[in-house]
Amino acid sequence: MIRLRTLMAIALVLVVSASGVAQINVDGEWEVQVNIEGNTGPAPTGTLTFQQDGEQLSGIITASGDMPLGLPDVAFEGTISGNEIELSVEAEFQGQQFEIVLGAVVNGDEMTGAFDMGGGFRVDWIASRVQQ
Repeated sequence: MIRLRTLMAIALVLVVSASGVAQINVDGEWEVQVNIEGNTGPAPTGTLTFQQDGEQLSGIITASGDMPLGLPDVAFEGTISGNEIELSVEAEFQGQQFEIVLGAVVNGDEMTGAFDMGGGFRVDWIASRVQQ
């Protein structure tokens, strides 16, 4: 009986501790710089605007004219778990629909990430929170 009470008390402490873990908030605007392998010109830039509801993310990527593939503004959806985010972007290029999955790690007001464009073409990116 005492052993059962002890186990229940430990389980309760673990549940309370887990629910008290602070969720990272990425809401708002982030400036992005994209580093493309072999690019000798200026690094493409853009803006990520996040809306966060718990672990669910949504928003818009606003790209400058020199972003990869010249994509216009595109919507994204994703998730955040701890300090890791995963975003999914559906886009069209030359009549072809495709999905890009971007991963990143958030560290305070900075995030670093990468995505694979296929064929071994990897794109790294960094973002900084825009201070309001």
